[in-house]
Amino acid sequence: MKNENKRYTIGVIAAQISDAQQRQLLEGVFEEANNLQINVAVFSNVYNPYYYDKQVEIENNIYKLIYTDDVDAIIVDEESILNEELKMLINKITKEVKDVPIISVCMEIDGIECLDNDVTEDFVNITNHLIEKHGFTDIDILTGFENLETSKLRVEGYRKALEAHNIEFNEEKVIYGDYWMYSGEELAKQYIYGKRKLPQALICANDYMAFGLCDEFIKNELKIPEDITVIGYEYVGERYNHFPILTSYSRNRHAVGRNAVRYLYSKITGKEYNSLPTGGEIILGNSCSCGVDKSYLRNELEIKREQEFYIRLNLVGTFGLKLTLCTSIEEFIGILQQYAYQIRNINAIYLCFYDNWCNSDLISGGDINLSETMICYPVINMYKELGEPVFYNKSELFPNAYIDNDEPYLMYFMPLFFAGKEFGYIALKFEEKEFFDLIFISWLKTASNALEFLRMKNDINYLVKCQNLSEYHDTTTGLYNEQGIRKQLKMKIVNAAKDDKVLMCVVKTSLFSKELNFNQHEKTLSIEMGIADYLKRLTSKNNELCAKLDHNTYLIAGVGNYTDESVEILKDTINTLIIHLPEYISCCGLNSFVSAAGIAEKEEYSFTAQLNKLREKISEDIYNLTLKQQQQNFNTFATLRNELYSSPEVERDINQVCQRFCLSTGHFRVIYREIFDISFHQDTIQSRIFYSKYLLLTTSMSVSAIAMKCGYDDEKYFMRQFRQFSSYTPNQYRNNFGI
Repeated sequence: MKNENKRYTIGVIAAQISDAQQRQLLEGVFEEANNLQINVAVFSNVYNPYYYDKQVEIENNIYKLIYTDDVDAIIVDEESILNEELKMLINKITKEVKDVPIISVCMEIDGIECLDNDVTEDFVNITNHLIEKHGFTDIDILTGFENLETSKLRVEGYRKALEAHNIEFNEEKVIYGDYWMYSGEELAKQYIYGKRKLPQALICANDYMAFGLCDEFIKNELKIPEDITVIGYEYVGERYNHFPILTSYSRNRHAVGRNAVRYLYSKITGKEYNSLPTGGEIILGNSCSCGVDKSYLRNELEIKREQEFYIRLNLVGTFGLKLTLCTSIEEFIGILQQYAYQIRNINAIYLCFYDNWCNSDLISGGDINLSETMICYPVINMYKELGEPVFYNKSELFPNAYIDNDEPYLMYFMPLFFAGKEFGYIALKFEEKEFFDLIFISWLKTASNALEFLRMKNDINYLVKCQNLSEYHDTTTGLYNEQGIRKQLKMKIVNAAKDDKVLMCVVKTSLFSKELNFNQHEKTLSIEMGIADYLKRLTSKNNELCAKLDHNTYLIAGVGNYTDESVEILKDTINTLIIHLPEYISCCGLNSFVSAAGIAEKEEYSFTAQLNKLREKISEDIYNLTLKQQQQNFNTFATLRNELYSSPEVERDINQVCQRFCLSTGHFRVIYREIFDISFHQDTIQSRIFYSKYLLLTTSMSVSAIAMKCGYDDEKYFMRQFRQFSSYTPNQYRNNFGI
């Protein structure tokens, strides 16, 4: 059931949005969505090649965002998608999306309702113009591919208009082309060299074929419209590049876009669907004797001049150079902010990265994982103050922290990737009724390529500090890798006692790391090696195994007489060691790691199944941490909690703490418990107990010295409190679990 307080969101699957046809369609979508107070999320790739290209295939993962929970209805503009493999992917996605209304526009898709202009009626109107305004009776038509239904519909409209005026339809006057300039050029040559009789007028099934024909005529000094009148179709907005200015028929894609939103809104709400008329209009130029409509031409030239200005800005700027010199993500974003002026009509830019986007072991492709953690960096917002980077769950599409609930958003989502590596996506807002163009596409390609430079610098700096050991070991830490621990655990199970159980515990550390900075690498590597060292010591003592599975993910496994209690003690021990690793809290924060563990009978044990189950639990816990981070006061209160656990021996007066936050004592306590599920008082005690556990685990300090170091003046009071929280005396704890 849809939350009544949440605005509906329509997802649009499209490509080549910089083209005039897609712009006209989206203008209608945006206008009607704004009228109905509906959000619009447009998903588009970058390259959209006609033929399959493995290097850019990963860009099409952007369309899988349609699976996210926030999308309530879908518009598919398949006409803009050139690649057949991509069309198959889009069809697969639309079939898999459940309980979401879908509409196709301008091109039919099997099993999906389609909205389109009446192409036949459009060509009736074009032909009528030539007959009624100009008195022509000898008219040829250059349509598209013979096997396409839309090509036949164009011819049908032409035929109907001729017959309505008692002009005989002649199949020989129908020429099939390819919807591109080449077929227009070839037809022009047939007219020029006498292979085909020159008619009074020619109708072209799109503007590009008309451009090709006119260009070839001008080269051979045929006069338009004196020798032949030419009319195009689609009104693609590039008439200023050709002579004479083409007369074209503009399809009313704007109305189609509005109708698509109206249709989906009726499906979502159950309200009546009222469609708008979709008839188009002739845009006059000089390729017929009516003469050019100066208002349309003036608008085209103004846009062209503005585009030329921005092209010059991009050509002479040092945007690409400065991006490739960046050594941190903060510096990278700073350069994007500095050069955002190179993008026409931009309103807001956000970079949405996978949490592990910068890692060499990043695996891209495959099924979308909606539980993945994302981090969103605000780059620019022309009307609002930029906030801090926000962590969110991929199922949300875009973090709520950056959404203005007072008005609907109209946003574009495009992929950030490089040669098979998927970094995330970019979210964009433009000024009202404005769109990105090819200038922005070039800007985005430069930014994506520079991200790979930054990631490679990170890898090189990281790997020079590592030693490659073997196919069974992690290159950085010397721990087993997944293949190695799988093999060793299998051997342990074979030699295990009859009643032994199999333990697996997954630990994910350094979550929500916001920096990719070479100056931090020494600390990062030191922390990673410190974690590995503690886990080695812990597992060696218990005759267990330890592996590094991937970036900041570790697996502890063993075979023995495990119980639920022993598993919880293991997790608590690991948490204690990680929290107090030197510089861990200052670099990563307290709420930056999760763990999940389970035990299984030997007969029921499966390494892959058990590991997948634990990974799912880890993803769920990360998602919950992500939600916590989006709470209004999380960052300031998390800073306080980090201080609490970094220096538990410091006595903190509750009144002074409340003054720091400008809150009453009662209000402070309520917020603290809401965020961390523990009172401030209990957390203060727990921070001291955790630190004392760490000292008992890793040092030979006396109990009295530990009590003093943890802020206790009374050793006996410390011992009572320790037992209350751990069920052990300090000495029992050390003897049982010390490493």
